[in-house]
Amino acid sequence: MNGGVGYRLEITFEIDVPAWSSQQDDVYKRLLATVVESLERSYREAFGSLFFGLDVTLMSLGSLLVDHTIYIDDSPEVARSVSAFIADILQGRTTLRIGGRPAPVGRVVLHGAGGEAHFTNDESSPCSILDVLRPCRQGYTCKRNDYGKPVCTAIQESKLNVILGAVIGVLVGAIIITLVIVACWCSKHKHEGDITSIHRQRCSSFDEKRSGGDVSSMSSGSYRSTSGARERPSMLYEPHQQRLSGEKESPM
Repeated sequence: MNGGVGYRLEITFEIDVPAWSSQQDDVYKRLLATVVESLERSYREAFGSLFFGLDVTLMSLGSLLVDHTIYIDDSPEVARSVSAFIADILQGRTTLRIGGRPAPVGRVVLHGAGGEAHFTNDESSPCSILDVLRPCRQGYTCKRNDYGKPVCTAIQESKLNVILGAVIGVLVGAIIITLVIVACWCSKHKHEGDITSIHRQRCSSFDEKRSGGDVSSMSSGSYRSTSGARERPSMLYEPHQQRLSGEKESPM
């Protein structure tokens, strides 16, 4: 049967069935008809009008292995529903029936766009099954939603944003630290230059004042010394003249 997309499943049912000698045996034919009818009913209940039919390729004993292909609507949503359905029958949340009897599923071999994979009761999840049936496109990853169905979601932008934010933060931090270091270095050298300039100015001013003061002192001291030298002989000379005068007048 054709229509939509075909997913090949090899389902092992944990039930006892009558043995048959060949596919032409009536036992085989009756069991085949029962299996097809039972599976079609189960798939139709699960997928409604999106399920188109199935073909059974082979049945074999060892419990009961049914190798068949289901034809179903080719859409991402249906692929997700099929993945959840297979996980449910493996884990016992959904029970298939063969000929009206419960038929627990022990193993499913799945063939899909993502290759071939074997799933058992303990090793199955909707996302791992979806990765075989219809893998998420590049840049997306599978997660289970609140209803237990697998969904393809963009690789978490929050993580990407965190990574980018961290990288940008580190770069910005490094730039800021570098700028602070450079600013401190420049400020330090500028401060040292200002101190040196002020010191030089003060030293120059002091030298100028000291040079000017020495010259004035030397001029003033020389003048006073000269004045003293001129005045002292005059003071010593006057009494001497008086004595000489007295001496000259006494004989009279």
